[in-house]
Amino acid sequence: MLTWQQCCLYVDATTLYRATLERNPEAFIAHNNLGVILYQSGGRLQAVEHYQQALRVNPTFFDAHNNLGNALADMGRFPEAIAEYEQALRFKPKSVDAYYNLAVALAQVGEPAKAIEQYQEALRLHLDRWEAHYSLANVLAQRGDFEAAIGPYQQALRLRPDSFETHYGLGIALAQTGRLPEAIEHFQEAQRLKPDAPEVQHSLGNALAQSGRLHEAIDQFRQVLRLQPDSPEAQASLEMALQLTEQDGK
Repeated sequence: MLTWQQCCLYVDATTLYRATLERNPEAFIAHNNLGVILYQSGGRLQAVEHYQQALRVNPTFFDAHNNLGNALADMGRFPEAIAEYEQALRFKPKSVDAYYNLAVALAQVGEPAKAIEQYQEALRLHLDRWEAHYSLANVLAQRGDFEAAIGPYQQALRLRPDSFETHYGLGIALAQTGRLPEAIEHFQEAQRLKPDAPEVQHSLGNALAQSGRLHEAIDQFRQVLRLQPDSPEAQASLEMALQLTEQDGK
């Protein structure tokens, strides 16, 4: 009977950690692990409370700082999340996850230069981190530094050749730097991966038009308008391309 009663406490991990904390409220690992389970099931506020309890007992506990940062970031509380990631790195200065998470939060609060530094540090520690290459490229592109963004996008594609987002981002960067034939190839690959993405069709149409391939561009703009009939940008691009073909005909 005693064995049966004890087993009932451990039906699942949540029950196990709650039972552990009832007997020992200072069990910081149980607080952290219960926080992870609550966070994954959507209980972010409860998760935050347990991470904070873990840190009250053990302020140097890396996992709780990093997990607390993730929960706060997910709630849009980025300045607090940044503070937690920075604390996490004090206790585990070679954590790729913490550098990456810190970079994401810094980008969200409008600190792109600092975000770039953290992405680069994450990649110095782990070169094959796809999302770090991709996110670094995005931040560089958002700053208008398209030339610098090309390399990280290419590295991201080396790791995930079928990434629609990366092909599209690289296409934009290449087009912005005048490398239109390469841009067209990546837009076409993005289109293959996601045929009904109007933003890709429009970008491909623009690149084709700039390359003098007006009839192909017109087809792309018409496809955009089939998906987005009220798009003023696509309508203007189509009209411009039609006018240029008429001029060429004359």
